[in-house]
Amino acid sequence: MEFGCQEDMTFCGVFDGHGPWGHLVSKRVRKLMPPYLLCNWQETLALNSLDLKFEHTDRSLRQFDTWKQSYLKTFSAIDQDLEQHPVIDSFHSGSTALTMIRQGDLIVIANVGDSRAVLATVSDNGNLVPVQLTVDLKPNLPEEIERITQSKGRIFSSHDDEPGVYRVWDVVSNEEAVGIVSSTPGREESAKRLVDHAACAWKRKRPGIAMDDISAICLFFHTSPPSQSVEPIKLP
Repeated sequence: MEFGCQEDMTFCGVFDGHGPWGHLVSKRVRKLMPPYLLCNWQETLALNSLDLKFEHTDRSLRQFDTWKQSYLKTFSAIDQDLEQHPVIDSFHSGSTALTMIRQGDLIVIANVGDSRAVLATVSDNGNLVPVQLTVDLKPNLPEEIERITQSKGRIFSSHDDEPGVYRVWDVVSNEEAVGIVSSTPGREESAKRLVDHAACAWKRKRPGIAMDDISAICLFFHTSPPSQSVEPIKLP
């Protein structure tokens, strides 16, 4: 959809809450992210236009740096909003925030948490292949452990509040996701088909474990499907 009254600009995001108040945190983040980001982008754009050194850098680098500054300001502001919210307990709950801005030919991905962005692109041999654009920021990563401990946080597994500790990408590979989406006849059905496949895979691979919420967004950057395709994936 058009973002900020800019015809060449699109915004989309996935916000997956976790913890007892996760559903409220994710809704709050989803509500605040677009207007905060747009406001910060407009302010940063205006400030950078006054910087003569900034004007002499590459246009794509200028665009990226402007979005990077805008995102950092936005995440900080939303963090503060959640911390001061009179109703939502964000101390024991949180949300992922995987968002994408497309501005002309530029795509900017900003990610917090373990939601994942995967791009399907054409390889040298003419097949669609997946390229993972984000890192799953899980607490078993050394960098995440260090960040959490430096912030005086704790790492533990709580099966009571959140029984579905496994995520979609634990049961569906990047290759499978690309295969499912590319082999779906109607683009408007691709996200639903991907979610249905993930749900079936979850039940098969994680029997007895409560299913986590499953969300997917499929974006197509070309007006017509490419002639190349990967091997179709059969749903169970």
